[in-house]
Amino acid sequence: MKTVIALGRTERSCGQARLRRVRMRGTALAALAACSLAACSLAVGALAPAGTAWAQQAPSADAIGVPGARLPDALTAQLDETMDIPLDPAVLELLAEAEGVTVPNTLLTMLQSRDPRTAPAISDFLAAGNPTPQEVAARAVRLSQMVRANPVLSRSGGDQAVFDTIGQAVSSTLCAPRVMTVSLDSDYVPPAGVYAYDFGGWNTPLATGFERLTPGSPQIFGRNLSIQENVGDGAVLADAVGGMSNLLFDLPNGDYRVILITTPTVANAAQQPFGASFGVNGVSYYLGTATSDTWWDNGRLQAQDQQAPVLDVGGLGGSIVVTANVVDGTLQLDFDGGYSGLSAVLSGLLIEPAALPSTLQIEDRARDRQLALEECLELELLTQVAMNNDLAPAAGPGAGVAQAREGAAIARGTELAEAPAPFDSEVPVSPSSPTVQ
Repeated sequence: MKTVIALGRTERSCGQARLRRVRMRGTALAALAACSLAACSLAVGALAPAGTAWAQQAPSADAIGVPGARLPDALTAQLDETMDIPLDPAVLELLAEAEGVTVPNTLLTMLQSRDPRTAPAISDFLAAGNPTPQEVAARAVRLSQMVRANPVLSRSGGDQAVFDTIGQAVSSTLCAPRVMTVSLDSDYVPPAGVYAYDFGGWNTPLATGFERLTPGSPQIFGRNLSIQENVGDGAVLADAVGGMSNLLFDLPNGDYRVILITTPTVANAAQQPFGASFGVNGVSYYLGTATSDTWWDNGRLQAQDQQAPVLDVGGLGGSIVVTANVVDGTLQLDFDGGYSGLSAVLSGLLIEPAALPSTLQIEDRARDRQLALEECLELELLTQVAMNNDLAPAAGPGAGVAQAREGAAIARGTELAEAPAPFDSEVPVSPSSPTVQ
């Protein structure tokens, strides 16, 4: 199964360490980003057939100074001869996609004035609207272009500090779990071995096979806990608990899938239904806004042995899925921030041992928008390279698009085609952002 929405602590930390090693080699990245369009196209086109993956046809970041690099012999010979490092066609496409992004003027003003609230505002900008990883990457690249083109920041030498802040925001946002729409079968009952919790009041209906969690339960922590009633259909989604900062569960050591469930009603009120930031056993992600109109399609909590579609759906909610590695007998979920003081608002929670098949069935449309671990790390690396690239000017929308697309097409040996805009050009900033008055 392709979907890996979140990373375990060990996997994520190893991946971030690799990226830190790459970032420390700024000269090498600059050389990679600075190669001419013609040289890049010739080098890649001469060494790789159309459609060949970048990892197979051109040097990775490892190849420019990171231990463990492996280069094809032909490519090594080409580099020895020309000393030109090919530019990944995916970077060229990312530069082209970035041209379709509009950076809010309020964010640029904060950058120029060195407003201390700039860092969370950057994260809000990257994460607004439940974006795909590619959308986050394009936003980061466009913001970097605007920073580089800003005479105030360049003159003061402050652009490098901004780039570092953008890079940190990318690391916490790019591979963050995203909210998908989830329907519950009317007769859904968690299978044996799954820890299932129904959040709500003391006297509200309890879903079959679930354990009740209320503001007084020992697993729940928060200063402004509240019960949200009549917010959804079915026993699981009928009510919720809001204002949580932490959830703690005693579990046997091992790997788990954690499925968090909220309802459209409370999500639209909170706008950040799983908090602005979310953490699982020390691995943190920046989620941003995710009202129900931005949820991805589509998942289904399926009753056991139920293959055919059910006519009586037991409720419609929103869900994020993360993986967790429990090593000390404790699973800790952390929720930070949120609009209207609601912070995290949960109706249900499932903790599935990874060895068991999941009862959450994800449709291809939702699965294809998510990236596996290695894909996420590769996209993060490509984003860092593109952020350090001056190929696409920041003079205005459309500048450099044709050149970048043509370079990517030539490099892949394909005919140039007009690419659609990756997403709306105007990207809203989260209501919780300090840029919104």
